[in-house]
Amino acid sequence: MVKRHALLTSGALYECLRLYPPVQFDSKFAQEDDVLRDGTFVKKGTRVTYHPYAMGRMEELWGPDCLEFKLERWLINGAFTVRISPH
Repeated sequence: MVKRHALLTSGALYECLRLYPPVQFDSKFAQEDDVLRDGTFVKKGTRVTYHPYAMGRMEELWGPDCLEFKLERWLINGAFTVRISPH
């Protein structure tokens, strides 16, 4: 029973952070040359800024129910799993 509550609490926490992140914008500096998933080249030292608030609501990332609070997003086969996006 305790384990189930811990799983649900973890899922609820991650879902809260997805929909209501503590910052609107965040940025990082590339420590070395890199290529993003979409093929974009990022040169060492380049600042990359992203918008967690908007990303948590993107249908392309979270599916058609992206605006719904669903802690089940973070459970796979009954186990809590941190993942980038189910889509």
